Amino acid sequence: MRENPFGYRRQSYRGRFSPSVKIRILERDNYICIYCDSFADQVDHVLPIKWGGISKTSNGVAACHRCNRNKYSNLDEEIIKKGFTHLLNKGEDMAWTERAVRVE
Repeated sequence: MRENPFGYRRQSYRGRFSPSVKIRILERDNYICIYCDSFADQVDHVLPIKWGGISKTSNGVAACHRCNRNKYSNLDEEIIKKGFTHLLNKGEDMAWTERAVRVE
């Protein structure tokens, strides 16, 4: 199993944001990519599903196609921190992170 800085166990299922959640996230973030400040037309899971993330507004940020594709399911610590900081600044409830599956 691949090592990761957050201790989350890789998940085998794939979750997607519902259309209504995507719209809420894009509107909350003003259609601006949180990674590069360009126009965003996609939604990215800050903590990828396969590492224990969820498909709710509290784990989604607006992203441009390039940034979303480049991040994919990687666990770059700085990118994850930037995403979580953005969500906290937007007032999202991050309690789910305490219940995410962790490697013991």
